[in-house]
Amino acid sequence: MIISLFVLVLSYYSHYVLNQKLQIIEKKDNLFNIILEARRYEKNYFLYLIKEHIEKALLYTIDAKKALFEITDKYGKYTLAKNLEETGGELLKYEKSLAALIDLHEHDGSIKVSIDTLDNFQSHHKIIEQQGRKITTDFEEMITKEQELVEEKDIKEKPAKVKIPKKLKKEESEIIDKELELKKKDIEIKKKKLELEEKEKALEEKEILEKEKVLKLKEELIEKEKELSQVELELKQKAIEQKEQKLLEEESKRIKAELKKIEPNKEKNKEIQE
Repeated sequence: MIISLFVLVLSYYSHYVLNQKLQIIEKKDNLFNIILEARRYEKNYFLYLIKEHIEKALLYTIDAKKALFEITDKYGKYTLAKNLEETGGELLKYEKSLAALIDLHEHDGSIKVSIDTLDNFQSHHKIIEQQGRKITTDFEEMITKEQELVEEKDIKEKPAKVKIPKKLKKEESEIIDKELELKKKDIEIKKKKLELEEKEKALEEKEILEKEKVLKLKEELIEKEKELSQVELELKQKAIEQKEQKLLEEESKRIKAELKKIEPNKEKNKEIQE
C-alpha cells in the first residue's frame, strides 16, 4: 500500500514537473516570438529609417523583458537553462541601445542630419545587430534543448505539442542582408556628400572673408586717396596764395618805383612855374 502510494506520488510529481517544463517551453516560445517581432521592426527601421519602427521594436523588447521575468519568477527552478538573469541583462542592453536611436531623431520623426549623427548611427546599427542576433540565437538554442529533454522522457501520456519558432527563411534573410548592405552604402554616400557640402561651405565662407578683406582695403585706399587729395588741394591753395602774395609785393614795389620817378618831375615843374 505504501509502495503503491509512493509510486503514485512519484508519478504525479513526474507528471507535474513535465507539465511545468511544457509550460516553460510554451512561455519561451511566446517570448521568442515577441523577440522576433522586435527584431523584425529593428530590421525595418534600418531599411527605411522610420522612427515608428524603432518605437515598436522598443515596445516589443519591453514586453519580452516582462515575459522573461515572469518565466524566471514562476518556472525558474524547472527550466533547463540557468542563465535567465544573464539573458535578462542582454535584453536590457538591447532595450537601451534601441532607446538611444530615438535620440537621433527630431521631434517630427525625421533623422538629424550631420556627420556626427551618421557616425553614431552606424555604431548603433552594428551594436544592435550583434545584440539582437545573440539574443535570438541564445533563445533558439534554449528552447531546442528544453524540447529535446522533454521528448526524451519515456512517459505514456503524450505531452501537448509545442510549436518551435520558425527560423527566418534563408532567401528572406539574404534579401534583408542585401538591403542592409545597400542602406549602409547609401549612408556612406550621404556622409561623403555632407563632407563635400561642408567643404564647399567652408570655401564659400573663406571667399566671403577674402572679399570682405579686399573691400576693406579698397575702402581704406579710397580714404587715403581722399586724404591725399585734400592735402594736394591745401598745398595748391597755399601755392596760389604765395603767388598772389608775391605778385602783390612785386606790384607794390613797381608802384613805389613809379612814384619815385614821378616825384622829381613834380619838383622840376614847380621850379619852372616859380
